[in-house]
Amino acid sequence: MQTMSIRGAARAARLTLVLAAAAAAFGCATGDGAGFLAAAQKEGGPKGGLARVYIYPAGRPPTVTVALDGQLIGELVPGTYLRRDIPAGGHELISEAPTYPGVTRFTFSVASGHTHYLMAEPSAGAKSTQTATTWGYVFGLVPAVATNIAFSAANAGKGGPVNFVSVPETTAAQALAGLSAR
Repeated sequence: MQTMSIRGAARAARLTLVLAAAAAAFGCATGDGAGFLAAAQKEGGPKGGLARVYIYPAGRPPTVTVALDGQLIGELVPGTYLRRDIPAGGHELISEAPTYPGVTRFTFSVASGHTHYLMAEPSAGAKSTQTATTWGYVFGLVPAVATNIAFSAANAGKGGPVNFVSVPETTAAQALAGLSAR
């Protein structure tokens, strides 16, 4: 019976960790974009005078509520997307998270009959808060809570938990294919 050397075991552990991290980071973004677009086309476009908007998370943003023109349209959680048909013209998205002190405000305009894709990516402040909280958990619950409070206070007034980014249809289709509607 052969035994693995300490160096070999460490190498295997590092490789496993790297593969697990890669799967977590890229696993959700590898859907069949063509299949998603075919299904969306079969469903049909927005009715007269309306535009269609898809909003989906990128990376690991915090769970956020999303309001359109002051009306709550849903909660954006990892693995899901929001789809709404809205009147043509100018609109404002507002997003908040219970774990982050700021508010995201994003204004945009849509044309009748068109489909628009918006990706919600974690803001710089939300990323730093998540990272600090994760390291806090490594050292225990009390440091995690203290770290989260400190980073939340430091990021207060510096924008919201996500940034909304307009993306092309082909880019969005691949991401949306791996998500489910809310």
